Amino acid sequence: MADPPKEVAAVVERIATLPRVPGQKSSRRHWSFASKFAHFFIDQERFPAYDQYAVAMVNFHLGRKGLVRDERNPYRAFVENVRRLRSLHGLCFSAEELDRYLWLSGLCREHRKRGAKAQINAEVRTLFENPSPEVKQALAELLPTSAHAG
Repeated sequence: MADPPKEVAAVVERIATLPRVPGQKSSRRHWSFASKFAHFFIDQERFPAYDQYAVAMVNFHLGRKGLVRDERNPYRAFVENVRRLRSLHGLCFSAEELDRYLWLSGLCREHRKRGAKAQINAEVRTLFENPSPEVKQALAELLPTSAHAG
């Protein structure tokens, strides 16, 4: 990374791409790890954290017709979709706050959908299963009614 690309998706792609192992047909890409590395260690505002929960929530809020797709670099599509989400809804939160919302609301939807079978962070599971009155209220305010149904 002595000469990093200027585009955020290209930086994440370079970090995500592991060298081929002998006998392997193609390189593996670890998009989630690479995006989180860039988010936490390079610049939280430029590099949104990409994981299955954030992707699910962005998809939920934009709907299928509003999504950009990029099979070759799904992080590039995710960055564009986050930009669209912020623009469409006039969101003025920091990237860090939006990242936290996408992650926690994605985990909450997963927990509500799968219950005890949801493979989520143990501390967050406890938060959802034994919420204080403040957490109950915050979850009700954060998630749209349709998100509660799963």
